[in-house]
Amino acid sequence: MAQDPHSSYELTDSDTRWIEQMEMKIGRIGRADGSCQVKLGGNNVICAVYGPREVYPRHLQDSLKAIVQCKYNLAPFSSQERKRPGPDRRSTEISRILGEALEEVMFVQRYPKTSIDIYFEVMEASIGIRWLSLVAASMALVDAGIPIKELASGCSVVVDGSGPSIEPPSELSPEQTLVEVGTLGDSDKFIMFQVDGGLSQDDMSQTMDVAQAGSKMVYDMQKEMIRGHFAQLSESDEEVGQ
Repeated sequence: MAQDPHSSYELTDSDTRWIEQMEMKIGRIGRADGSCQVKLGGNNVICAVYGPREVYPRHLQDSLKAIVQCKYNLAPFSSQERKRPGPDRRSTEISRILGEALEEVMFVQRYPKTSIDIYFEVMEASIGIRWLSLVAASMALVDAGIPIKELASGCSVVVDGSGPSIEPPSELSPEQTLVEVGTLGDSDKFIMFQVDGGLSQDDMSQTMDVAQAGSKMVYDMQKEMIRGHFAQLSESDEEVGQ
């Protein structure tokens, strides 16, 4: 079992096995400034980052900071319920939520009058797609070389009569509540907090402990993936130079 020093909750073996299934692949889109693909369970999202670059149209420029423009798109075949192509109310709302969270991660004041554009293409969507998209974007920002305060990590928790659990069911029942959080690294700061369903005050504290412990494990996996990615790039550069 894994213990988070910031939380009183100890991850169960089931929690740990679930999170360990997460796959992260950096640099999936060659033409993007940075990109990352993240898979877990029935979720598969690819994120591409472009910028900082000039803002079009120019009246959207902010003279004090970069603007963060997110576009979240669900592929028509991403879920069992076929989606019509193009943006809808839900994808627009998730784009806004992700943009606000990611602005907390970046030093946007360093890039006035520019835009950092972040695109999400969801190939498969299930429980927990929002926090996984946040993780993918954070890794793509690192790949793009854009300075960040800290990695954005996250986790989702399903709450029902038996308490909170990280490993989700195949689908939520009306009695279950889904909580998705985004955290700034392994700190206590939440940059995203989304609740689908009802959550009592009694459940809130334990749910936050579980989410924080899960986010810490995800954060450690992100750091390991980044170290491995850049070590591999360094080895490749050395081979080319020989």
